[in-house]
Amino acid sequence: MTQEIYLEDMLEVLRANLAEKLTELVDEDRIYKFSVPDELSDAELSPCIRLNLADMRPNRWAGDKVVGYYYEFLIDIWHEDYHQAFVIGQHVQQVLREMNFRQTSPVFEEDEDTDLYRDSRTYAGNILI
Repeated sequence: MTQEIYLEDMLEVLRANLAEKLTELVDEDRIYKFSVPDELSDAELSPCIRLNLADMRPNRWAGDKVVGYYYEFLIDIWHEDYHQAFVIGQHVQQVLREMNFRQTSPVFEEDEDTDLYRDSRTYAGNILI
């Protein structure tokens, strides 16, 4: 019997971990997978988090069976307050560290489309199954 790991499973694990650790900073219903709903106004976006998969590929085998995957997540945080966007980003980083993921690149900018601050980070790690 083989154990399969699916993209949706890892994004849901990540979302659940973030929701648990960020309860004081971001409502669970403001943590989105793949995209933020188009019907939200710019004011309603603050704060919110979007989780995306940047890469996923098998990287460890035992014979002909895949036993590990490389994952890379892109996580965007929007907030109207510069400092709060950074604070939430630091909490997200801690959650990903606990999952054995490391940050590979940061982008911190004022999002011209929303007039909110965006903290965007990429995290990479390996999952053994």
